[in-house]
Amino acid sequence: MGTDDDLIPYEGGSSGVFGGDDSFQLMPALTSMSTWATHNGCSGSYTNSEFSSDQGDNTATLYDYSAGCPPGVLVEHYAVNGGKHNAGGAKIDGARIDPLDFVARVEAGGTPGPPNPPPSPPAPSPTPPGSCINDASWRGKFNDLHTCDHVARDPTIRCSWESSDNVSANVACVAACDPNCATSPGPSSAPSTAPCSNVESFTFLVGKKNKEVGCSWIKNGKRRGKYCTVPAVSASCPLECNSCPGCQDDSEFEFGLKNKNKSVTCEWIANGKKPDKRRKQYCKDESDILLACPLSCGTC
Repeated sequence: MGTDDDLIPYEGGSSGVFGGDDSFQLMPALTSMSTWATHNGCSGSYTNSEFSSDQGDNTATLYDYSAGCPPGVLVEHYAVNGGKHNAGGAKIDGARIDPLDFVARVEAGGTPGPPNPPPSPPAPSPTPPGSCINDASWRGKFNDLHTCDHVARDPTIRCSWESSDNVSANVACVAACDPNCATSPGPSSAPSTAPCSNVESFTFLVGKKNKEVGCSWIKNGKRRGKYCTVPAVSASCPLECNSCPGCQDDSEFEFGLKNKNKSVTCEWIANGKKPDKRRKQYCKDESDILLACPLSCGTC
């Protein structure tokens, strides 16, 4: 929160978001946080710590109510001193706060105290050729989806993460975290999970009556084989056509169907008449299926 926010005043009062109606008044930020903390069973008292910031007067104050809260409850906020309405994107001690770190702390049972921003890395030493390879088996301690590829999307924050056996991403995810690998990257042994999605507005004509359909119409292997050979369809419907760049399923992975004595591969998920229903049923968060079948589950 910015303490000099012209739209949502930190000290409370009227706001332009209410269209000039002064009968609507905002609580002061600290009063609001104390009320919220009390609502969640906390004492309402807080501790404060000082940090540097890249906005306002270049300082920020952390107000942490968590010490007086029940286990698993975290209540805290940063006040960017002199910050404006865009203070939510400010850097604290040189790094932006990653919301996933807060979620991970809550899932871990409410470990008190904010995550410290990662220290400035020492000057990198030359990386031997061939060593820029991520450990495909490494996972962050709070979520199996936190692979080295996930770390690579925000290395400034995530390279300080550790696995459940306390192995740092800096050690396991060399290609993601070693700056020397950025100019001459080695291969990653884990499949890429870059975001991939269909173009929702894309349509094409099928049949003698020129019926207009979208990507979701491609529901089975027969239609996929006929229409996904068309470049425009393949490019616009990568989830249905299995054409996501750099995204692939584990071809050797099999799993058993619920209530059936039968094992299937990842392709079964996307090839049925109701692939969305199968994804909802089998592609559960943190499941082995979701990790092995990112293409068929539509997560990349």
